[in-house]
Amino acid sequence: MDQDMELIVFAETGHVLAGATRSQTAGPAPDIGNYVGDGLLLRDPQSGTQLMTIETSLLAIETLSRRDDVLMTARYFQVIDGLPEAQAELGVGVAVALDGTDITLTLPNNATALQPVDCVVVVQGSVGGDPIVQRLRVEQGDDTSTESMPLPSDDYAWLLLVPGYRQQVDLVSVP
Repeated sequence: MDQDMELIVFAETGHVLAGATRSQTAGPAPDIGNYVGDGLLLRDPQSGTQLMTIETSLLAIETLSRRDDVLMTARYFQVIDGLPEAQAELGVGVAVALDGTDITLTLPNNATALQPVDCVVVVQGSVGGDPIVQRLRVEQGDDTSTESMPLPSDDYAWLLLVPGYRQQVDLVSVP
């Protein structure tokens, strides 16, 4: 049985997007493209509907000692200092709003009670194309942050990565 696992993480934040094991463990981990081709397909956790593709340039592989809990619930973890750490649920009140001009991120107050939070939101339209990576800072004690993000009318998928919290993925429409 394999004693190692490869975790496919969002390179900038360490949030785990998928996990894998190999039968041939000699040598370094394969290139990310060997696991995900041109990109990792993200699906809705409940329905299984394909939402977006995260291109390989945004991904990295972390090889760690095998843990079945991480393999089974990979999206609940973030790799911090070389170790997978379970992350808290953000809870209610999370919203990513797109109005065609701006992106507005709303977090529950508990996420920003002690310090500002630097978040990453990845947005991709229904017709595909390159994902847009937007960084937003939600100030301490605040619950929203807005940045410019001009977008045409379409349905968009978003992936929210907040340090210390589980990733979230959902859909939003731009009128």
